Amino acid sequence: SDGGAIYPYVGSYVDKSVYWAPFYTDIKVIKVDGNGQVWQRVYGVLTGIEYLEQVLPTDDGEAILAGTHSYDDSGSDFDIWLMKVNSTGSLSWQTTLKQAPNSEPVTNLYLLSNGFLLVSEDYYSNDMQLVYLGKNGALVWQKRVNSVRGRISIQAAANTADGGLVVAGQTEEMTNVSFLARFDAKGKLSWEKLTGFYNVENSP
Repeated sequence: SDGGAIYPYVGSYVDKSVYWAPFYTDIKVIKVDGNGQVWQRVYGVLTGIEYLEQVLPTDDGEAILAGTHSYDDSGSDFDIWLMKVNSTGSLSWQTTLKQAPNSEPVTNLYLLSNGFLLVSEDYYSNDMQLVYLGKNGALVWQKRVNSVRGRISIQAAANTADGGLVVAGQTEEMTNVSFLARFDAKGKLSWEKLTGFYNVENSP
């Protein structure tokens, strides 16, 4: 919103100061504002592996970064790691979600009028998981989503006037079907619909 740009990436290095030479990664963020002023910060911990999967600018000039972190150097078990970076590079908040046995579960991150929606994929069942967070990063609710037609891919999300949520996407089968669902403010499913074939000529 200040006319600048934000550029985050994951950097890796090997600590050769000890004989077993452990491998580490960190998330690095470079910010250039509209006047050309630059800052850069590194986020992470001394042990473990980080992956960065989504970057979402927010309407207050900050940005949400979503990825995963493993405290195990072997990378066998991951947490989803979310952080909000403000315009000076400090963290407004950060949180972890213990639901990611694989390294790249985050598929989408949506900015809502009342917070944020993170969409992740369950490694074992292939179900989609919705995680609704408030503007301060606090967990509001989380929900597993599937359908009688199989796995769902979420492609859009928006708040409703009563604090609920509408998500839209498609089933992932040989002939995809458009999917629409509505949740109330507490995450309870109000209804879901299959609304016609997706990407098929002359379909509704």
